[in-house]
Amino acid sequence: LPYLLLGLGAAVGLWGLVEFGAEGNFSTDAIHSLFGNHEQLGSFLVLLLPLGLALALDRDQDSKKGLLFAQGAALVIGAALLLARTRSAWFGAAVGLVLLVVLTLRYSSIRLTRSNRALVIGPALLLVLAFAGLLAFGELAPLVSHRAATLAHAGDDTSLTDRLHRWRSACRMASEAPVIGWGLGAWPVMQGRWTHQGDDVSEVLGAGTGHSNLAHNFWVQWAAETGGVGVILQFGVLAAFLLAGLRALPTLDRERR
Repeated sequence: LPYLLLGLGAAVGLWGLVEFGAEGNFSTDAIHSLFGNHEQLGSFLVLLLPLGLALALDRDQDSKKGLLFAQGAALVIGAALLLARTRSAWFGAAVGLVLLVVLTLRYSSIRLTRSNRALVIGPALLLVLAFAGLLAFGELAPLVSHRAATLAHAGDDTSLTDRLHRWRSACRMASEAPVIGWGLGAWPVMQGRWTHQGDDVSEVLGAGTGHSNLAHNFWVQWAAETGGVGVILQFGVLAAFLLAGLRALPTLDRERR
């Protein structure tokens, strides 16, 4: 199953890279691949990148082909994630990599010694050099650096001002139906009442909508659509998943011993 997920992620990422290359002048704002917008693509890829890196650096694998496949898939997924230019996904990837390193040092059976240092560090260094090569020679650096620069000048970013307005509007919408919300899918249809932006109700119902009618924040949009009940259930699912993972970690330590 992990390799099946990696294969799916690599296929989606490769589609996005082909999409990027097909532009010719490399002026595209961000890749979408098979998804409707770059935010959904970034959310999908950031879930698979830590998995790909974990398998790519696993020297205990019996199959060398599996190791090479994981390394290639991690490279494609990482490159596509950069081109998705989703800043929240970049933050998520950074947090995921930090946790991956911490968990590896704490629970992995791998211990760095003089004899195995090259075997452990080699694949990681190879992936870093591959990413650096893509940035340097694949004409990705200008696109990525321009997007990353907005993080250092958030106060001057007009998109941040717009998003803050949408988040406040979603909070007002949620406050008017605090228990069960306005219903799934209500935000893209009804958001104009609170934001006074985007497509109106008749246009959304007749022709659909897209990026302009999103809240750009899952939690506030979810709260507006499902109310306190939905937020509690969603948070409970995530908390249960994390708690189960934390409880499983000590068993990995015992198996290692």
